[in-house]
Amino acid sequence: KLAPEKCTAYVYGMSRAQKRFYEAEIKMGDQTIQVAKQDETIRYLGAPITARKVDRLKELKITEAEFRMLLEKITQSRLAIVQKVDAIKKFLLPKWEYEFMVNQVKVHVLDRMDRAIRVSLDKIIGAKLPIAVFHASWKDGGLGIPRMRDRQQVAVIRSLLCLMTSKHEKIRHLINHAVEQERKKRKIDISEESPYLGWNVTEEERLTGTKGTNSLTARACRSVLGMRMKLTKEEDLEREVLKLKTQENMEAVIKSQSSANEIILQTIRERWKKELAQPTFHLHSFISLAGNKNANAFMIRASKPAKDAFIKFAIRA
Repeated sequence: KLAPEKCTAYVYGMSRAQKRFYEAEIKMGDQTIQVAKQDETIRYLGAPITARKVDRLKELKITEAEFRMLLEKITQSRLAIVQKVDAIKKFLLPKWEYEFMVNQVKVHVLDRMDRAIRVSLDKIIGAKLPIAVFHASWKDGGLGIPRMRDRQQVAVIRSLLCLMTSKHEKIRHLINHAVEQERKKRKIDISEESPYLGWNVTEEERLTGTKGTNSLTARACRSVLGMRMKLTKEEDLEREVLKLKTQENMEAVIKSQSSANEIILQTIRERWKKELAQPTFHLHSFISLAGNKNANAFMIRASKPAKDAFIKFAIRA
């Protein structure tokens, strides 16, 4: 049963592809439902709900300024280099995970934060390192710091898959209905070669120039294309099967959110490993470090960190 006193409604109509907000009185029985203003934000279980994207982007629980303050606190501390890298991975970056799942962070903000991390660590190590060194797995000779843009795209894809593979039939029905309605609103045709749930879109288009909402279904489409993957629904023995495919010819049947983790993380690792081995870096030793956990284990031992002098020498070499 609904509790009208706990409900809030946005009242608007579409006029020339623009939202036009109205004042209205909505009642359920004898009780009036509160009507929100067009720039008002409602929080449900911590997630910001707004009628416009521009208002939701203002509701981040952690700001870029706070991120830089925490980063400086870590890098200026007396921790060893290995411990500073570990603190960035385990304490700083996870603070954004919730925002990536329920909200949205602008790409240029994510890129600035990535750049701030690289600049800070470059100063500590005393060398300007290639970008791939920061983001490649420690098992391949990198520092293993996830790129923020990748992290947001992965979180969006996971959120969609969590709903599409839910144990509750009503939730699966609602998200599939949302995907179809978004496609129809944007007037996107169906294609058997589609990279995203039958939508006839390409990586170059990224849904630009089409009118629609900024819903999870649209953001997931951009994320799948941005990760250069394909998310498809196929018929198998009279039931639908979700499949995630990559440009590297990896493929996985998605039965739950967790079943997608392995292929996504492995894809990201392989791409950064490939970048790390590019001959233009003149870092031929990284080829021999690829997949060599024993040779690179010293980079993750935060409880018993190696001396900073040795870490600097190893990375510069």
